[in-house]
Amino acid sequence: MTFRTAVVFGAASLPAAGCGGSVDRVAAPPWNSSALEEAVFSRLDADGNDELSRQETAAAPGLAWGFERADADRNGVLSRAELQARFALYEASRLGLTVQDFQLTSNGRPLAAGKVRFVPEFFVAELLEPAEAEILPGGTVGPSIAGSSLPGMRPGFYRVVVEEAQPPVPAAYGSAEATTLGVEVAPAATDRASYGVIQLKIQGK
Repeated sequence: MTFRTAVVFGAASLPAAGCGGSVDRVAAPPWNSSALEEAVFSRLDADGNDELSRQETAAAPGLAWGFERADADRNGVLSRAELQARFALYEASRLGLTVQDFQLTSNGRPLAAGKVRFVPEFFVAELLEPAEAEILPGGTVGPSIAGSSLPGMRPGFYRVVVEEAQPPVPAAYGSAEATTLGVEVAPAATDRASYGVIQLKIQGK
């Protein structure tokens, strides 16, 4: 299995939504660490203790996937400062697109076909475009933004939606609202979390 490692900064071109053949530069999204931290805590901090447990982040599968990377002191909860620091990595990277490969498995076996969509989590929904790809034999996936002439996706936090999978997977994975599968695509320039092929594991029948 091979994987791609190219990253794209602000010099590349991406078709602008709804603009036909016109293009815009692929600048990094305007990450605002304090605003994003507040958006996450206002929705997920159910007990109001200014910490996020693993159970609370389960409502945002992309954040749950990246929990250990954000938990800098390894105490099993995310503080406001830790989450701000995580978002600050994205801002510092100034990364517009990254080429990231995945392998999708179901109960330990690679999927053979289907479609996968990467839907930005609620707190980055206005910053990131969704990405999508066909699932190739062996479960390999190389997403790109719909309508883009370039490979790659935005670094960030995503819900993973799997459709028309072969072999079939539980129906919940086919809904952006119900899926429990998520991923963090970290800025490759500053974080090893997204090096190589990321494994996305589906469980259940």
